[in-house]
Amino acid sequence: MSDPNTAQTDVVLVGAGIMSATLGALLRQVEPDWSITLIERLDGAAAESSYAWNNAGTGHAGLCELNYTPQRPDGSIEISKAVQVNEQFQVTRQFWAYAVENGLLPDVRSFLNPIPHVGFVHGAGQVGYLKRRHDALVGNPLFASMELIEDSDEFARRLPLMAEGRDPVEPVALAWAQDGTDVDFGALSRQLIGYAAAHGTATLFGHEVRNLSQQSDANRQFLDETQMHLDKCADLIDKIGVLSPGELLFPLFEVHTTIQYLCDYSKACFDVESARYLILQGNLIEAGYRLIQAGDRLTQIKERFGESRFRFASNIENLLERIQFLLRDIDHKQKSSSTLFQEAIEKCSLELQILQNLQGCFCKPFFK
Repeated sequence: MSDPNTAQTDVVLVGAGIMSATLGALLRQVEPDWSITLIERLDGAAAESSYAWNNAGTGHAGLCELNYTPQRPDGSIEISKAVQVNEQFQVTRQFWAYAVENGLLPDVRSFLNPIPHVGFVHGAGQVGYLKRRHDALVGNPLFASMELIEDSDEFARRLPLMAEGRDPVEPVALAWAQDGTDVDFGALSRQLIGYAAAHGTATLFGHEVRNLSQQSDANRQFLDETQMHLDKCADLIDKIGVLSPGELLFPLFEVHTTIQYLCDYSKACFDVESARYLILQGNLIEAGYRLIQAGDRLTQIKERFGESRFRFASNIENLLERIQFLLRDIDHKQKSSSTLFQEAIEKCSLELQILQNLQGCFCKPFFK
C-alpha cells in the first residue's frame, strides 16, 4: 500500500497477534482475491500477548484445568465444559494439520511440541474430587488415556521438585494427560502472517490505529430509510385532525407499504430458520418445503415492491438455490454413505447460517 491514508482494502486486521494471524490465513484460503491489510503498532509480529513469555503457552484442551469440571451439589462431576474445550482444540489441530500440508506452516516444531498436562490436588477431600473427575472423564474418547496417580513414590518420580519437602502423610493426587501440547503462539503467529504476506496481504508495522468509523452501506441505508418511514408514521398519527386527507394519504400509503414489506420479509426469515432446524434433525423433505416457501415469499416481495425496495433479493435467492441443490445432494448421499450424509448436512447447515446472518442485517432492529 503506497499511501495508507487513501488506500482502500476489503479487510483490515488490527494487531499482529494470533487472532489476526489466524483470521488472515483463513481468509487467504476462502477468499484469495480479497485485499487484506494488517496494521500493527509495534515493529514486529506477535510482540505482546501472543509472545511466548507473555502467555501460558498450553494447547488448551481441558486436560488439566480443574475449573472446567466443577463438582455438583450431589458430588458428581460436570464435564461438559471440558469436553467442549477439548473438541474445539481438536478442530484447531485439524486446521494446523491442514496448514502444514498446504504450506501455510512450514515449521511445526517451532510452535507445537508434546508435553504432559497435569492437574494436582492435595488433601483427602480434593483427592476424592480428582478420583470422581477421572472416572467421569475417562469414558470419553478424548480423555481415555488420562492417568490418575495417587502413589507418593510415583508422584515424586514424575514431579520431583513438587514432591521435595512435602509432608508424606498428606494425600496427593495427579491427573496426568500424556498427550498434552505446548504451543508457542508467537512463532505460530509469525508463520501465518508470513504466509499471508507472501500471498498478497499488506502489512503495516509501526502504524497505530487511533479511530474507527463505520461507513454507510446498502444495509444501513435500507434500515435508515425504513426507520424514517416509521418515524413519519408516528408523527402523522400525532397530527391527525390537523392535516387534510390529501396531506395524509401518500405518506400513510408509503408507511403501510414499508410495514407490509417488513412483515412479509420476516415470514421468509422464519421459513428459512425453521428449515435450518429441520435439516439438523434430518427432516430433509420438510426442510425443502420450507425453503421453497421462503423462495416463494421472496419472489412475491420482489413482484409487489420492485427491485428498488428489495435490494438484496437476488443475493438471497441465489443462496436459496444453492441450499436446495445441497438438499438434493444430501438426499443422494444419504442413500450411499452415512458419513457423506453427515458431511452434507453440516455443509448445508453452514449455508443456512450464512443466509440467516444476511437476513439478520434487515430484521434484528425491528423484530426482537
